[in-house]
Amino acid sequence: MERVKYSLNQAWDDDLKKLRFGVFLPFYAFENRITDSTALFERIKKVAVACESLGYDGVWLDDHLMF
Repeated sequence: MERVKYSLNQAWDDDLKKLRFGVFLPFYAFENRITDSTALFERIKKVAVACESLGYDGVWLDDHLMF
């Protein structure tokens, strides 16, 4: 019988080191819905940069930006 390489606590600690957090930006929920595509891009970029500065590992958007 093989011995377990790590205790449960060690395995738990290793898993937590891999844990990442991201944020999903629902562009359609911005107040006063932005219809100008350039302004929408700038707004999304501003929020994404803020998320990055807060330490999020990823920023996600819908892949179809419909107006």
